[in-house]
Amino acid sequence: VPWEKHEIAEIFFFDSVMRPTNARRNKEVLKYLKGVIPVDVFKVTTGRVPSLLLILDEIGRSDPFCRAMIDICRELKTELLANFVSDYVGVVLAGAGLDRFGTDQNFGTDPKKYRMIKTKKVNLETLREKLMFDVPKPFEGCVNLETSLYRKALLNVLGEPGRASVLAKNARMLRRGLLKTLTSEGLVGQFVPEDGSEISDDDPKLMRLTSHMRRLQDYPEVMDYTISNYVSLNGLSDLSEEEREKVINSAFLYHVKEHLKPLENDDELMKLKDDVSHITSSLPEIEEDWLERAFRFGVCTKDIEDTSDAIRYLLCKGQRVVVGPGQGIAFQKLLALHHLRLYEIRGFTPAMFTLSKHQPSHSGDLDCEALKEDFAKMKAENPQATVFIIEQPQEDTAPGPDLIVVEL
Repeated sequence: VPWEKHEIAEIFFFDSVMRPTNARRNKEVLKYLKGVIPVDVFKVTTGRVPSLLLILDEIGRSDPFCRAMIDICRELKTELLANFVSDYVGVVLAGAGLDRFGTDQNFGTDPKKYRMIKTKKVNLETLREKLMFDVPKPFEGCVNLETSLYRKALLNVLGEPGRASVLAKNARMLRRGLLKTLTSEGLVGQFVPEDGSEISDDDPKLMRLTSHMRRLQDYPEVMDYTISNYVSLNGLSDLSEEEREKVINSAFLYHVKEHLKPLENDDELMKLKDDVSHITSSLPEIEEDWLERAFRFGVCTKDIEDTSDAIRYLLCKGQRVVVGPGQGIAFQKLLALHHLRLYEIRGFTPAMFTLSKHQPSHSGDLDCEALKEDFAKMKAENPQATVFIIEQPQEDTAPGPDLIVVEL
């Protein structure tokens, strides 16, 4: 049912101030559905259908409409069985953000007669196995994966560490963005196979194409296409830039605060919270209306563990650092990026800068002249900045702080 295109959607879509009472809301939605089912969808004027499964897609984008559908399922079923259907009526509500209507909540429907089903996460190993035998049709402007050279190179790259393996955790980003990028004629079409025969795993052309794809899949600007395509497909592109920023920031802030909650009830972990109190104590309150939008657009889940790595990448605006055991410099970079993102959410204009030399030096002395030059350069390069996140040079270690934050 294309409910978004009807007047009822305009009444309920994002209006939190003028929302009608539940009774009126339910009545209006039921009236709308009774009018739309027999006329707009089935064109049935005589007789009854034996069963009816009503599927409403993307319903998570309208909180009141979704709640009304949960409320009126029983009444809708009675109405349809009386006038239109002879045996069975079922209702499927599909879309992002529905996890916030958990089975612990009862909106007038018998809990025994409905259940929440979460779609499975992307399994790249399963996808790789499938690609070996079931080749998808090529996208427009893309190479044909029936060709052994392209298919084997793609299989070699999928699942390797890099941005592509992160973005592939979201099915829409994988299908509509990542695969199109890695098989684009413009990016890999120059590697033309000599004939249609099967290519060996050690063929030099395959090795060159695999190396080329590896560079593509971790190149930020190339992978930005996948993010942009996802934004346009899931409806975020319909928002203004300012609105989109508020939705994404609310989702990021929700994740930060949810991750901090376990610290509140653990005495041993409380010290960790004290260490970052200069940031956490000044975090703004989450605006519920914007968070609701984040749920609706699928860029946030009620249980943050269900948020895919691909969506987290989007919320972090494509900034990522791989950190492993003993990788202190990588952790320093990660800490700097977290400060950058949190200051953005607080309304600052942050900028990152790396000092020309360690401060203080190994001997413990500050080079004041070098600091003056660095700060002058920092201001000249970032005149709009209201906070600077300053890193030490990464070539060596020194006794000074790893990160220096200066608020103007």
